[in-house]
Amino acid sequence: MRQIIFTILIFLFIFSSQSCSPKPELAPVQKSKKRIPNWIKGVPIDIEKWYKVGQTSTNDSITSEDNALSLMNEKLRKDLEKIFIENYDIKEKHLDKVTKHIMSGRRDLINSLKNFDSSFVYNGFKYSLLSISKKEYYKSIAQRFNNYDVAKQISLLSDDLKIENFITLSSIIDHLVIHMDHLLIKNNKKNVETDILEKTKRIINDYNNRITFSYEPETINSLPMTNNGVNINVSIYDNKTNQKLDNINMIQEFGSAFDSINITDNLTEENKIKIPLSADGNPYSFTIKIDYETILNTPFFDFFLFDKKESKIAVISSSKKVFLNETIQSVNSSLGESVFNESVKSCFESKYDMIFVNNEDDADLSMFFGVSSIGNTSRANRKQPFKSEAFLSIKIIDTKTKNIILDHIIASREALNYDFIERASIKALRSLAHESLSAICF
Repeated sequence: MRQIIFTILIFLFIFSSQSCSPKPELAPVQKSKKRIPNWIKGVPIDIEKWYKVGQTSTNDSITSEDNALSLMNEKLRKDLEKIFIENYDIKEKHLDKVTKHIMSGRRDLINSLKNFDSSFVYNGFKYSLLSISKKEYYKSIAQRFNNYDVAKQISLLSDDLKIENFITLSSIIDHLVIHMDHLLIKNNKKNVETDILEKTKRIINDYNNRITFSYEPETINSLPMTNNGVNINVSIYDNKTNQKLDNINMIQEFGSAFDSINITDNLTEENKIKIPLSADGNPYSFTIKIDYETILNTPFFDFFLFDKKESKIAVISSSKKVFLNETIQSVNSSLGESVFNESVKSCFESKYDMIFVNNEDDADLSMFFGVSSIGNTSRANRKQPFKSEAFLSIKIIDTKTKNIILDHIIASREALNYDFIERASIKALRSLAHESLSAICF
């Protein structure tokens, strides 16, 4: 009995000693670290796709997907700029405007091709990986271009300068501009003669070159100058068909002297343009231009038009004092300098109410006459003649401001010679000499 009790006491002692000993500490649970994707550190390089990563915090109003899409649009616009710079002669001021215009027309295309490959949330930021297939992008642009048959549209153009032709050209221009990168990459400056861009340019510039301004009084057609405060009438003609063009708008620009005025808003009851008086009475020039932006209904017509048709007219107040600075005695040795001077003075006094003075310091204006010639100094073979063209020009300068009021070629004559360019030049100058006074005092 005692032995049993002793054994129980020993067990109780052992149990109590173990329960009073300090408990061992539990090992902490190891949290697995979140692996950051490589695409967050750098955009993947892929020859088949473009990638962009959008990042936003939880407090941002824009989503990481929208941010990635915005970055992708800007990346594609920059690629457009590069294509233009490398393959097309474009002015810097037009580059940003045209690329933004193109990209605005491709928003639906980019949205349809975008693919969000992955997303990741870390430290309060969300990241989204956006990709677009390069092949599908350019394939879709090519399909859009081909859906509009440019060659067929060009074939619909007639030879007349009708408003219907300009409407068709407007549609062609817009279509070519919106797909310009497709055309530039496809052609890569090869086969320029058959290139659709060059063909469209030739058509537009042919139309432009056919336009001719016609004025009343007729003297303005020979010498674009008038007194201020008078009325003039301007019309435009197709110099190929000699038809009057009533459906083509014009713009009257006065530069710094006045604001631009649309001619249709500046007509008197007699259907003539009123030349406004300058506030200070100083001479000025204004320009009449074809309003291509309205006619073609596109801001990108100047991508295709090389030399916009315009006419510049000098406006000089009555009773201005003029100094005849130079003569053209060398043009016609049989015409004395004094005879020429007196004839010119008489002409301008009667037609423009000018007062000629003998001292340039007393003059408001300085008048110059000059002769120049150009010719081909080389030729492919002896069957090709030397050609020379002589020009008679007039220049009028404001003596106070030194501004050029008028710089105009009054007349030109052309001559050929199969032996020497010098003989062609002399022949052209002699021909011009016979017309010198009649060209000035029309």
